[in-house]
Amino acid sequence: MFLLKLVTIALAAVASADFMARLMPYRDRLFRLALAQLRNTSDAEDAVQEALIKAGRNAQQFRSESSEYTWVVRILINHCHDVQRKVSRRQKREVSGEISEAKGAAIADSRSIRTSAKAMGAPIDSGRNFRSSGVETVSAPVSCIP
Repeated sequence: MFLLKLVTIALAAVASADFMARLMPYRDRLFRLALAQLRNTSDAEDAVQEALIKAGRNAQQFRSESSEYTWVVRILINHCHDVQRKVSRRQKREVSGEISEAKGAAIADSRSIRTSAKAMGAPIDSGRNFRSSGVETVSAPVSCIP
């Protein structure tokens, strides 16, 4: 039983190595395809490497319904889409974090200006009656700014 398992593993490794050797001539074409998708050299190199590793691990599942190259291209494109989704999520988180930081800074700035204007004795308008309050309300705090 144990010997049968070892032989099976060895045969799978040989088949996988043979499969990988047949794919190596396509490495440059796969890289160009990944670069076109990802527009980043290091991401494209990583994507090709991951696609070849996935293809090597799953070589025994290849059903010969298409060429080996076509199968690996599909694996590569799917991996590129995964990378793009990951980058997109990361960028959305960063942008939302920057927006919340900017909102916090704007609120702090407006509070600081109001506090400074109050300390200097300038009339403060809450902004609710901006149109009806006229220029005097706006120019008083502005004239207080050093």
